Formats: sequence, structure tokens, C-alpha cells
Amino acid sequence: MLLSQSLIASVLVTVTALQRPAHRTRSTRLHATTASNENADVVVVTHAAGRMGASLCAQLHEAWTREGAPAWAQHDHLVIRAVVRDENEATRLKIDLGGCVIKDKKAQPLVDTSAWLHVEVVEEGENE
Repeated sequence: MLLSQSLIASVLVTVTALQRPAHRTRSTRLHATTASNENADVVVVTHAAGRMGASLCAQLHEAWTREGAPAWAQHDHLVIRAVVRDENEATRLKIDLGGCVIKDKKAQPLVDTSAWLHVEVVEEGENE
């Protein structure tokens, strides 16, 4: 029940994100990964680096992987488009969802999330 409410909330967020803004928008800097959305259902999670955003990303991926695509899905593949404010949040989210190991004094991802996670950095505007 809780997961289905989360999915409904994600769909509402996605629909809201597709609406035209009421005010003039500022330019953004986007960073793409290898996650493709051509044959996938895309769920957008805003504030993804926060506690609830990271949890929602993890729950969506886990449910889709274990239980398969939900009834509303049009494809078998899920891509989560996670919106964060800066590179630090992007790195933290990738570590939270994919893990991290230290090899030769360098941090490396434990699990490759690029097939299902697309992190977009949207910087804050001047007056925010």
C-alpha cells in the first residue's frame, strides 16, 4: 500500500514537471548518464538527494526489480531521473544507491547504477 502511494506521488510529480512553468525559467546545467529512456518508463524524483528522495529512488528500483513492472507501466524497464542541486548531492546519491569501495586510495562505485539511474544537476538561481 505504501509503495503504491509512493508510485502515485511519483507519477503526480512527473505530470507536474511536464506542465509549463507559471514564471520565466532559468537555464540549467544537465549531466546525462548512460541511462536510456527510449524503451523505459521514466519516473522523475525531485529533491532526490534528501532522505525521502533517496529512499523513494531505492524503493522504486527494488520493487521494479523484485516484483516486476506495475500495472500502469508501459515497458519492462525503469529509469529514475533524480534531480539534485549540485555535484556533491549527485555523488552522495550515487553512493547511497550503489555503494562505494576504496581501491588504491580511490573511491569507486560498488554497483553500477547507470542502467536505471539518471542524475540531473539543476543549480540554484541567483536569487535563491
